[in-house]
Formats: sequence, C-alpha cells, structure tokens
Amino acid sequence: MFICIETHFGKQGRWFPIALTAWIGTLQSLSFQLTYASMILSGLYFLRVFHITRRAIRPTPPAVSRLIRLTAVSMLTAITVWLIDYNLCVYINGVSPESVLKWNPQFHAWWHLLSAYGVYSQSVLIMYYHYDMREMKPEVVMWKGFVPAVRLTSSKAGKKLN
Repeated sequence: MFICIETHFGKQGRWFPIALTAWIGTLQSLSFQLTYASMILSGLYFLRVFHITRRAIRPTPPAVSRLIRLTAVSMLTAITVWLIDYNLCVYINGVSPESVLKWNPQFHAWWHLLSAYGVYSQSVLIMYYHYDMREMKPEVVMWKGFVPAVRLTSSKAGKKLN
C-alpha cells in the first residue's frame, strides 16, 4: 500500500508509514468488524421489512421459508462457533497443554464457511424480495439441493428465465 500511494501521489512524509502501521495493526481489524457487522445487521433489518411487507399480501412460499430458516441457523451457528473459538481457543486447539482436545476442530474455518453461506443466503433472499415486489414472479430454488438461487419466470409468456 505504501509503495502504491507514494508511487502514484509522491512522497507523503514520515507520518504516512506510521499511520499505515496504526491502520493495519488496529484500525483495519476494527473497521472490518464494524463494516461486516453493519452489513449483516442492515441486511437482516431490510430482509425482515421486505418479508413482513410481502407476507401481509400473500403467504410466504415454502422454499423461501426454508431458506429463511437455513440462513438464520447458518448465521447463529457461525456466531456460536466464532464465540467458542474466540473465548476458548486455548482449551480446544489441540496444541496447548491446557487443551482438552487431542485435535483441532478448526472452528475459525467453520466460522468462515457458515457465515459465508449465511451472507450469501441472505443476499439471495433480498434478491427474491426485490423481484417479488416488482411482480417478476421469482422463485427460490436449491441448486444441487444446497446452494440457493433465484429463478425468474417471464410474466408475459410464463416461461422460465435463466
């Protein structure tokens, strides 16, 4: 980053490497955590608003209800796994003398997988409601039985759009 900025904008002074070190050392992690949390929470807020709005007009399709449950379970499990890993790492890492496990369950990796699935599913649900509010006849489908996607049906001809 330092080289790119100084190459493009010229010499920045002694303050610049110090500011970058402070950013990378502390502020970057904090800003990432706050940005990620605000993205998740604002997505959940809007998803809830969209869901309540549409449910007042017509019942929720079973596939959408199932995806809402999968998204919630995925995110709650991810948060639980992350909290266990963050607070009990020494006792479950399989390496330290205090560890009660002989192997490492890789909870941090599971956090990444579960939260990624939750965020992706949340995005699919938001897309579904976006198209549903525009009367574009979306449907939630599970590709390979696990990966959610939105399929649109043309309202004029009644044919599937890919």
